[in-house]
Amino acid sequence: MTAHAAGFVQFAVGHGVRTLEPNLQPSEVSQLFHEARQGFAGELVPVWVEEVLAGGGRLGSP
Repeated sequence: MTAHAAGFVQFAVGHGVRTLEPNLQPSEVSQLFHEARQGFAGELVPVWVEEVLAGGGRLGSP
């Protein structure tokens, strides 16, 4: 992940946006995200979105 992308995550977290790092393996910035999951993004992200929506429907709620 580039410094610019890591800065985007920090910006999002700082503004209360719930974040997920979907990746095949943990990265050096995984700790910046609310949650990191290992696997294929095409499989992980839809499941995560369903979980977020089931928990209140706001993607901005950590």
